[in-house]
Amino acid sequence: MKIWDLVHTRRELLDALINQGGRDSSRLEELVTVLTNFLVRSEELQSFTRERLLWVRSVPGSIVPNFKDSLNALFWILSPTNWLPVFGAIGGAGVDFPFRTLGFILLFGLLLKYRGRIRARLDSLADGVGNPENESFEASLEAVVNGLLKLARHWLRPRGFAEAHLGWPISLPG
Repeated sequence: MKIWDLVHTRRELLDALINQGGRDSSRLEELVTVLTNFLVRSEELQSFTRERLLWVRSVPGSIVPNFKDSLNALFWILSPTNWLPVFGAIGGAGVDFPFRTLGFILLFGLLLKYRGRIRARLDSLADGVGNPENESFEASLEAVVNGLLKLARHWLRPRGFAEAHLGWPISLPG
């Protein structure tokens, strides 16, 4: 009878191990699936980063231009013959998009008119930051966040700088 009890106990222990192994196997299979998906997303992100953010020049040579090339580029930029097409394009844009041009001129004029107030506000924020008795974090936050959010808004808007000039997609793949 003792042998029967030992065999029965052995069978129960083996069945329990098989059940536990099945649960562990299912969990392992789930973790392998999650890991595989993670690796695929990681490779997509690395590919995106390499393509869009850490691009490498596709031409041989130094990344630092030599002095002669820099001087020639400066003369090209300052040449009046190269500025005439730019002024023509600006004038054409003013004719093609009069409201946008008028808005830009108005905005530029307002910035010129209120630059003293803007500078005074930044100075008052700077005074708040320089005084240890005042809460300086809010002043710094106001000065930095407003500027960064406005810059990011224009960079990341549809057909903005990031999309039009850097070729960033509107949304990430996946």
